Amino acid sequence: MLRTLLYWSSLMRSQWHSREKLEQLQSEKFRRLVWKAYNESPFHRRLYSHEMVEKVNAEGLV
Repeated sequence: MLRTLLYWSSLMRSQWHSREKLEQLQSEKFRRLVWKAYNESPFHRRLYSHEMVEKVNAEGLV
């Protein structure tokens, strides 16, 4: 329940962000998701090369 409230609160605040800020947040979340999948999942570690993860980390969403 607490996690849901925190997520909702974040959504309520972010609805007023500029397009640039929203793109920045999206890119940060995507990088964290790819990094987490690569580090915690043997399947994703085999699927993604280390170079691809480093590229996503450096460039974010292109």
